[in-house]
Amino acid sequence: MTELEKMDLAECYINRYFEFAEGVEVSKENKEYLKIYIREVKNHQIEVNEGITEQIELLEGRIKQLEKQRDDYLAALRKKIDFMELDMDYMTNIGQIKEFLVNGEAETCEEAVEIFEQSLLMQQMTGLMSASVHDVTMDIEKNKERFGDPTENIGKKPQKKNGLFGKKSK
Repeated sequence: MTELEKMDLAECYINRYFEFAEGVEVSKENKEYLKIYIREVKNHQIEVNEGITEQIELLEGRIKQLEKQRDDYLAALRKKIDFMELDMDYMTNIGQIKEFLVNGEAETCEEAVEIFEQSLLMQQMTGLMSASVHDVTMDIEKNKERFGDPTENIGKKPQKKNGLFGKKSK
């Protein structure tokens, strides 16, 4: 396996990790949206609130499942990718690290990681790194479009769904 192939594989694994992480975040946002929706609904019908509460409970279980999948996947990645740390600085910049191999600045994956670490150190020393601020304001109408109207399925029996990533294996 060439160094570029190793780096391509690492990039693929890390991108898969971010898919799990995004699934967790979307489920959490959906959960918060439903909690707020329960508070801003004008007609507090018992049946509606019970249905939404049931959806929240299902999402809580889903979040736990997705978090476990994400964490298990990261643990497996740590065994597969031995040429670099798997913390957020490295994982979010895997494309940049790969570029060091592609453009010839590094001949091995380890060298590419070293170049990245040097650039990261320089950024920290010059104060160029900035923390991102996560906007937690929630637009009810936007989330209603994104996740659907939670009152729409109240009283309907839930349909059996396939897993997040396709059919479940037996």
